[in-house]
Amino acid sequence: MTETAAPPQIVLTRHYAATPERMFDAWLTPHTLGMWMFGQVADERVLGLDIDPRVGGRFSLRVERGGRVIHHVGRFLRLVRPELLEFTWGMADDGEDPLSVVRLELTAAGDYCRLNLTHTLDPRWAASLERTRQGWNTLLDALGELFPDFRGRRPGAAHPGAG
Repeated sequence: MTETAAPPQIVLTRHYAATPERMFDAWLTPHTLGMWMFGQVADERVLGLDIDPRVGGRFSLRVERGGRVIHHVGRFLRLVRPELLEFTWGMADDGEDPLSVVRLELTAAGDYCRLNLTHTLDPRWAASLERTRQGWNTLLDALGELFPDFRGRRPGAAHPGAG
C-alpha cells in the first residue's frame, strides 16, 4: 500500500470592516470584483470579468499582465450567502475542471467580518505554493482597500478585541 501526500494548501485569515453580506458580494459582483482583484493590484489590465454566481455557474477572469493574457476560470461548488463561497480555481489552459479549490468562510464578529480562505491546490501546482500564497495576500490586501477602517493593518492581524 502506498501513502499519498496531502495536497498543498494555503490557509489565510483576515478581518475587514464590513458585514459578511458585503464581503460575500465583493467576490460575486463583477463591478466590485474589478475594483480589487487583479487590475488594481499590479501592472495589469482587466480584459473581462464574467461571473454566473450560482452553484454550478462558471466564472472567467481575464487580465493582461506584462503583455501576456492570463485567464483564470472556475466553477462555483457552494454558495451559502453570506457565510460560504467555494469554487474551483485554475487557468483556462488547465482543462475543463481545475482540481484546485478555494473555500471562503465569512463570519460576523462585532463590527467586522472574519474571512478564512483555504486554497487546496492541484498537486501539479505544489512548486508554486509560496507564489500563490503571496498572490492571495496581495489580493486580500487590495480587498481591504474597499473597507478602509482596517487599512494599514498587517496581513492576518486580528481585530482589536478579537479572541
